[in-house]
Amino acid sequence: MHLGETLRRHAVPAVVAAIAAALAVVTAVQGPHPLLAVHGAVIAGCLWVLDGRDAQDRAVAAGARAQSLGWDCLLRPGEGAEVGSPLRAAIAERMRQTQHYVAAFAARHQLQWVSLALPYNPSRDFGEARSARHGDRGHVWLGLRWFHPDHTQHLPAVLEHELAHLAHRDTRTSLTLETTALTVTVLAAGLLPAAQTAAVAAAEWLAVIAVRWAQELACDAHAVRTCGRDAVTRMWSTDLQVARTLAAPSPGPSTPCAAHTATLPCTCAGGSPATPPYSSPPAATRSTPPTRTDRYTCEECGSSVRFHCPGSTGRPGLGGPAPRSHAARDRPFPPALRGGPGTRP
Repeated sequence: MHLGETLRRHAVPAVVAAIAAALAVVTAVQGPHPLLAVHGAVIAGCLWVLDGRDAQDRAVAAGARAQSLGWDCLLRPGEGAEVGSPLRAAIAERMRQTQHYVAAFAARHQLQWVSLALPYNPSRDFGEARSARHGDRGHVWLGLRWFHPDHTQHLPAVLEHELAHLAHRDTRTSLTLETTALTVTVLAAGLLPAAQTAAVAAAEWLAVIAVRWAQELACDAHAVRTCGRDAVTRMWSTDLQVARTLAAPSPGPSTPCAAHTATLPCTCAGGSPATPPYSSPPAATRSTPPTRTDRYTCEECGSSVRFHCPGSTGRPGLGGPAPRSHAARDRPFPPALRGGPGTRP
């Protein structure tokens, strides 16, 4: 299955690269062949479009399956975590709020559905957020971090950014841009010398990057209009702090990782203007530590810790030690890093 998926994913890029290389060799040996170049460019563009649309369709379909197998199971009582846990209840309530809001978004934009799912690898994709759209169907991947009470104040800005991608049809725009750039590159390979073809390819690559940055900035602007500038800047400030923590050398085995000891206060209690679609979990649930897991055990109280930020070595591919106790895990940020209202990164 893995071999078949690899072949399906790389077959079309390999064929397109072979067409471009063959045209470049023919042009270098025999000179330009306009008719051959046009045919090669059309074939390469058609293959790229068909492969891109198939990839979009498979991504959206896989997202719908992941929702039924993962997301929906976590919302059923008695599945996925201990019954009655305040932390599980807070996360499940936040997921339900998100699901209702996304359903309203789909109805407003005349979409058949927009599915939601957690990433397949929660430890690696703890803070994941991405989206895809194919026709009138869409899907959004959201990492578990955005539903945890310590970080859920950033969920509105993250979700509005991803929904803006769906509303703007950025997936289709990106595919159209890639296809155009690829077609022009293959056409240049059959008409121009190698140096000029390389210059054309570099210019198109820069154009694709510029358009994608413009898409991201447009979605950020939508999030600012919907959630407020302070909410978006706090989100980026927190992401930068986490990135610096992961890039820093791992502390010793007896020193808690800074990412574990960080607990951001939720500033949207009571429904602030920055988070209109949501209501914040009760303060009592935000301060209640998890009580059970099959990974780490607290050395002070003997209970176990379930949720960890992306600094834990207890999950594959992550750096930093596990927290030794609930007290170490719940230690707050210093005042300068709390990212309260009105702060800037």
